[in-house]
Amino acid sequence: MIVTTRTIFNEMQRNPEFAAFVNESLRRFRRGDWGDVSPTDAQINDDEPEYALGAYRRQGVKIWIKQDKENITVLYPSEY
Repeated sequence: MIVTTRTIFNEMQRNPEFAAFVNESLRRFRRGDWGDVSPTDAQINDDEPEYALGAYRRQGVKIWIKQDKENITVLYPSEY
């Protein structure tokens, strides 16, 4: 299941460009492209993708995508 925080959801509803950014980030995450993480964190994600954390940035806005077994959550770093 893919979920977002309320603030991500609200911004996606308000801003179609942000929604496209989130959707593209989710596609990357599901392909194993972890975005803007260190090589060490990328290796950890590769070793245990069921607990992966990806970081994606566009025009100064950063989101995280976190997998916890079966759930994928999209959130701002400040919401962790």
